[in-house]
Amino acid sequence: MKRVDLVYETLREWERSGKRWVSAEELASVLGLDRANVSRDLNRLWREGKVQKQTGRPVRFALACGSTAETRLDRIAKQQPSLAAAVEQGKAAVLYPPKGLPMLIVGETGTGKSMFAELLHEFAVAVGRFPRSAPFVTFNCADYANNPQLLLGQLFGIRKGAYTGANEQKGLIEKADGGVLFLDEVHRLPAEGQEMLFTFIDRGVYRRLGETDVERTANVLLICATTEDPESNLLKTFRRRIPMHILLPPLEKRTLDERCRLVMQFFQEEAVRLGKEICVSANAIRAFLFYACPNNVGQLKADIQLVCAKAYADYVTGKKQAVSVHRADLPLQVQTGLLLEKKHPRSASYSLPHRWYAFSPHGGEADVGGGPVESESVYGAIERKYGELKERGIAGDELDLLLEMDIKHYFSQYMKGVDRRIRNRRDLEKMVTPDVLALTEAMVVYVEKKLGRRLAKKVTYALALHIQTAINRLRAGTIVSHPKLNEVRAAYKHEFAVALDCLHLMEEKMHIDLPIDEGGVFDDVFCAP
Repeated sequence: MKRVDLVYETLREWERSGKRWVSAEELASVLGLDRANVSRDLNRLWREGKVQKQTGRPVRFALACGSTAETRLDRIAKQQPSLAAAVEQGKAAVLYPPKGLPMLIVGETGTGKSMFAELLHEFAVAVGRFPRSAPFVTFNCADYANNPQLLLGQLFGIRKGAYTGANEQKGLIEKADGGVLFLDEVHRLPAEGQEMLFTFIDRGVYRRLGETDVERTANVLLICATTEDPESNLLKTFRRRIPMHILLPPLEKRTLDERCRLVMQFFQEEAVRLGKEICVSANAIRAFLFYACPNNVGQLKADIQLVCAKAYADYVTGKKQAVSVHRADLPLQVQTGLLLEKKHPRSASYSLPHRWYAFSPHGGEADVGGGPVESESVYGAIERKYGELKERGIAGDELDLLLEMDIKHYFSQYMKGVDRRIRNRRDLEKMVTPDVLALTEAMVVYVEKKLGRRLAKKVTYALALHIQTAINRLRAGTIVSHPKLNEVRAAYKHEFAVALDCLHLMEEKMHIDLPIDEGGVFDDVFCAP
């Protein structure tokens, strides 16, 4: 047994016998070890959140509350080594005396910033930094970015009469007193709000909107998150108040082992939610390992949830005898992973030993999140929808089509969460290449002229994302097939002709050959509301 483990186990034994607080000298004497070495081990355990420290002379140590059980944050560090540094930074910030350090979590969309903040709160409670009743309050600054006054009122509260029709309102800082306030997309906070926030960080005081003669106090651990470069999107004075910057790497920067654990975990999570065993072929798992996943862990989780929902729909309708996922069941963009696998430097040496993997509903709770999709009710919704359709006498292809439309509608809610972040050209630039963006803008000008109407911004963004995905898919060798091509061509003759012109423009600019089916997809986009 390592010395640090011996020190920890001795603390556990002493606590069980009723002796809680102990100094390094007392512990070293009992164990027959050098006091300096024991002191070093105790401080290491304190940094890891496993023990707590009592100031004074001599300094005394005791087991942290809840430290007898490994926290989910600890398990993440083991399962996802690329997050180990982020976990250690987060722990250090939570434990920093006297009240912890404000943190800024930086990462792309879908890297799990919100979940990481929740786990830091959970860790703070587990080690006794906060009581079990400590609040965890979340707020997305983008929700009120176009109304700075309302945004500041949400954060700091509002004095009655602060503006016409204003009622007394508590702010999120007041609601988070004694716990954690998580501010997502903090770069959307206006300069005035950042200044008010760093005053609160400095002095622990704030005023409600409209107050001039009252100073309020709160004890809040502030955790912020951003998808932007903090150097260019936050005030320098605000950045200085947040010394701990924690970077969460995108999915492409994580190892194959880490991604495989995530894939296995998300399938396991769905089996638990569904309450039935889910069987997944090795080829399907390999596709999830290698396909392009621009929206990171959040998209990976949502895509796995989608295929599980479809597999369950096939089981409910009797098309399959079990809930199983084959390669052919995967969306086209996921299937491209089997082609991209050949280009991955580690693919040749990365083997999956079994042809099929069974995920039991009796497995453990999943530890890593990554997306806002709540799918606990999707399986029940499928059953209810199937029952309703059967009662109405709908069967065959019509039943399959309606059920698939229902599932797609359910999961479109996740994509709305992604689309909400694409509010302007700068946001879009992060998701598509410059040549695709230039091509899209040229297409939009042409289409608006030919169709005689303006395309909504969301249609422009959808078109750019589709073009980027189509190029990636075609270069990987996967061809799309539009199931209703003839119907689309007949119903929207003018729009389809414009779509074909766009195909030719895309072929000319991107130097690729496009099937006519892509015209049907473009036509779907142009006809969107």
